[in-house]
Amino acid sequence: MSHSLTPSVGENITNVCHTQKCKDIAQSILDYVDFNIDPCSDFYQYTCGNWLKNATIPDDRSSSGTFDTASDKILDVLRSILEGSYEDVYKELRNGDEGFHTEEEETTDRANFDRMTKYYNMCMDTVTIDKLGPTPIYPEISYIENSLFPVQDSDEVYSSDKVKQLTDILLFQGLRDKNTLYSTGVGTDDKNPDKSIIVVSQAVLTLQSKEYYEKPETLEKYKSGLIKMLSSVISKSQIENQHPEFVEKSKKYRFQLWSTEKIKDAVDNFVTFEIALANISLKSVEMHDPIALYNPISLDEFQEQNPLINWNSIFKSLVQPTIPLPDKIIDRTPSYYKKLNSFLSSGIKMKTLQEYFVIKHIIHYINMLDSESRATYRKLVGSIISGTSVEQPRWRTCTSYTSDVFQELLGRYYVLKSFGSDEDRKKSETFMDAIYKAWMSKLPDADWLDAETRKKAIEKLNSIKYKVAYSTISPDTRSPKSLAKYYDGLTLNETSYFSSEIEIMTWGTKKAWKDIGKPVDKDEWSLSPQTVNAYYS
Repeated sequence: MSHSLTPSVGENITNVCHTQKCKDIAQSILDYVDFNIDPCSDFYQYTCGNWLKNATIPDDRSSSGTFDTASDKILDVLRSILEGSYEDVYKELRNGDEGFHTEEEETTDRANFDRMTKYYNMCMDTVTIDKLGPTPIYPEISYIENSLFPVQDSDEVYSSDKVKQLTDILLFQGLRDKNTLYSTGVGTDDKNPDKSIIVVSQAVLTLQSKEYYEKPETLEKYKSGLIKMLSSVISKSQIENQHPEFVEKSKKYRFQLWSTEKIKDAVDNFVTFEIALANISLKSVEMHDPIALYNPISLDEFQEQNPLINWNSIFKSLVQPTIPLPDKIIDRTPSYYKKLNSFLSSGIKMKTLQEYFVIKHIIHYINMLDSESRATYRKLVGSIISGTSVEQPRWRTCTSYTSDVFQELLGRYYVLKSFGSDEDRKKSETFMDAIYKAWMSKLPDADWLDAETRKKAIEKLNSIKYKVAYSTISPDTRSPKSLAKYYDGLTLNETSYFSSEIEIMTWGTKKAWKDIGKPVDKDEWSLSPQTVNAYYS
């Protein structure tokens, strides 16, 4: 069977785009297609065959695809914005800045741009980051070991009289969105989508899935990687031999570096502890059943069932003081919490808990430390999960971080550079309106649907509200003042990248939890303008 994409002789072809951009797009499609394949026999191989033959996975990636290609192009644009000046942003716009309040809100616009680029530059300052080594985390570990979760007797076990101590450290990490024994957040009530609600779920394991903890060879790699990571960050012998200048800082912060023996023992205890958490956790496939995961329960009842953690105290600290705690929460994994309560009652040593929290703390913040420390964790993850230990160029990492922190803010400048003015957004809305009207015009006459199904389909279509291009309300990407208000309270420590990251995480947690007690803001976007994806809710 032969297939031709060329018009037959004498065929009249009109309205064909002949711009270079159209030609490039057409060629990119042709480059993917394998014309040696019969599309009726294997359509996937027909459409993607040549791409599959020629595609390669870069050494610093774990996958490759068309989304990655699109994301790479976007990252290049974002990098040019972050490494240029404010004036550079407005030199080459896609289609002007009409509707973006550039002139009347220029002072605010400049301040927004400066704050965003300061963060990027701090992230890019690897000289300062590497000079500090792992020492920025020393005060945090010292605080955990000496103040927050001190252990005097190595044989002491956890009991009900230690609830405050355990709750305090869980809250310390939770206020930065770094949960350990559990995970929690603010979500939409699936059966009441206008309402925000507290959701609790099982712990997020370091190796992501409980299945990893069932393979002895994986656990050996895990232990070996953890020992190397901890040796790089807190080993007394390694730090003294390779970086003696860091020893004085450890003393300054009252942090006693760990011996080689302590690191090995702590890793053994840590992995054993995580295996126990994995054993009481649901499998990945079970975490995708929305009906089984929807378990509303009163907060009082949840506290009564799980008394070894003071949940009321945790939620009160997360929710704004002026907002009362909700009566009901959603417990996605009741079996996990029942087993966690039994696990905590089983004679776990306080020393094991302390070591667990310290190691998790280091894992949580390892990517904010020096290149040597980061490399050890990257190799650990690469040997078990990602398949690569090659570090991406620093500009890619910092551009991605900046895009995550300042999603809407960086999105404003990306829109102006790559999308166009507000008039272009309105054109896109008109296009979506046309699709909506086409659906609506066809559904009443869709005789392949029975009457009841057709009625439900029309009801569903009438309930759809689509979002196009970028946020115009919460916040308004077009307005620098709206963006400044959205990021109100976010401060950066210009002398410390590590401290700035802590500030950002704390701000993000507070911002997420402010929604409790309020109706769901359906004008707020879940994706930034520069994200290659789509979603529905």
